[in-house]
Amino acid sequence: MKVFVLTTQETKQNLENIKERLMKGGIYKFEIIDSFEYSNLTKTHIRKIGNGDDMNENDEKDETIYLSNLYVMSNCIANNINECLIIRDDIDFSYNIIEAFKDMPKDSVITCFKTKRQNDFSIDEDILDFDFSKCYYLNDILKVFHYITSQQPKKINQLLLKTIREYPSYLVY
Repeated sequence: MKVFVLTTQETKQNLENIKERLMKGGIYKFEIIDSFEYSNLTKTHIRKIGNGDDMNENDEKDETIYLSNLYVMSNCIANNINECLIIRDDIDFSYNIIEAFKDMPKDSVITCFKTKRQNDFSIDEDILDFDFSKCYYLNDILKVFHYITSQQPKKINQLLLKTIREYPSYLVY
């Protein structure tokens, strides 16, 4: 399984001890991806991806996070990679998430991980404020990519929640 760590110019300091933090999660091989930085081209890119749709009232940070996650997914699709783990550079695990894959239901399209472990594989309504984009596993990248590029608003966290509600999905916490 490919593991991608998203970082930005303003969060590069998080990479200083990224190996140690990922090793706590059972991750030893990963690729660091520089996130998109905001520019005037960002809105143009989003319109192309979203069939002319704007981001609505999103801010610059939402736009760059959205594009950065899509960039990882589109590169996976181009390289025939159908599953991956996408992690932000500020992640800090308290358990080995690779071990959690042994118990994960096989019908999952997307699985989101909380950094603190509580042995549960379900999504319930009280997690609406959960940050899904901090660490998530895609088991069908193409399906998720097509779904989120066709949805509004163009905020990755809300789109992941919509995907979770649409397809078999799990939260490990």
